[in-house]
Amino acid sequence: MNELAKKNGVSVTTLVRSAWNSMALRAAAALGLGGVALATTNLIFARVMPAGEFAQFALLYSIVHVGINAGPIGADVALQRRLILPNARLMWQSLLTSAVVAALLVVGSAVLYPLDRVLLAAIFICVTTGGLEIASLAYYRSRDRIGFSLIMSSCCNAAIFAVALIALAVPISGAIWPAAAMCAAFVFTAVYTWQGIRTERSDWSGPGTPYPWKVGWAATSFIAAGIVLNALDRLAIPRLLGMEELATFTVLATIAGSPFTMLYQAVSYTLVSRLRNAASREQRLRVLGREATVVAITCTGAAIGILWLMPYMLKWVLAGRYAIGFSLIIAVIIVGCLKVMSSLLAAAVNALGSPRELMWMSYIGWSAIIVGLAGAAVGAHFGGLLGLIYGVGVGWLLRAIAVGSIAIPKLYGEKSDSHEP
Repeated sequence: MNELAKKNGVSVTTLVRSAWNSMALRAAAALGLGGVALATTNLIFARVMPAGEFAQFALLYSIVHVGINAGPIGADVALQRRLILPNARLMWQSLLTSAVVAALLVVGSAVLYPLDRVLLAAIFICVTTGGLEIASLAYYRSRDRIGFSLIMSSCCNAAIFAVALIALAVPISGAIWPAAAMCAAFVFTAVYTWQGIRTERSDWSGPGTPYPWKVGWAATSFIAAGIVLNALDRLAIPRLLGMEELATFTVLATIAGSPFTMLYQAVSYTLVSRLRNAASREQRLRVLGREATVVAITCTGAAIGILWLMPYMLKWVLAGRYAIGFSLIIAVIIVGCLKVMSSLLAAAVNALGSPRELMWMSYIGWSAIIVGLAGAAVGAHFGGLLGLIYGVGVGWLLRAIAVGSIAIPKLYGEKSDSHEP
């Protein structure tokens, strides 16, 4: 194998070293600890909770993660791109905007879904404090403190994992318990990370740089579109197919979709800063090419592993409570690969694009959501859960193609026009 690789100009040793040095893959491994905890949590809850309660927890989790990424109104992007510096004013601004987003989501959730008042209150707390956390962790990532940022961002998954372990010994059948754990985790991480920033910043009380609202709104629209599209299946299933099908899909996504979700998040987490710091076209292409190669190999391995592992998980871990066929597994793998490809291209635009191009990215994202929602409705009507998954996948395909049309010229350009004055 090594000789064959050498004939093609790449040794196995070089490939292994490239994989080890891949920031996206290393971040995926770190995020994987949180992802494994979340996957295990979902499997435990799927086994011990009634399907309706498990579906409510899955829905709440999706709504919260839409809200926390939109809550700071682009403060995380502005911090990561070093357009502003964190101070007390930015902290209070992020708190206020996150609370407004949380209130809007609570109202929307009350109208659309069968969630009780306690779960709606949990959504408000999680989104408000989670938005603060997202903003603060962007500062640490901008200073290449990736490890600390990853640990803090995994606290929520760790907290609900602890509840799941308790549920193995003590009957916990309600979604309120993991929801309370999420609230506690987000409150802790928001307070802890902002206190750390306050301690190390001598200009904490200063006026700071004027907030770039134009960039903030463009980034928020872009990021929110990606998050909503990523959660679109979970958000649409309760309305189109019911809560029982949401429970089934969550099990499917937990086992078959988790590796692709972790890669999707890891690429977004690390590739932006690396592309932005690349000094030339050749360096940008080298960074992206290496990441894309490693990610493609990882996706292939993940798909093979999922197809082998899924039947055993359904039979032995979930005791046959959920019937999931081969066609559903293939559908989730295909859409998962589309997500990862879209994330690679979107990271290039986020790193190198101008505010105008970021705004175009948001238009593309919301257009993909509309297409995906329409596809989900049509697919659910004619093909049930399988049709809905592929219908949402059409939205991801549209996003990848459209984003690629922006990303490729930016990667091959001699200069980036993304730097703000």
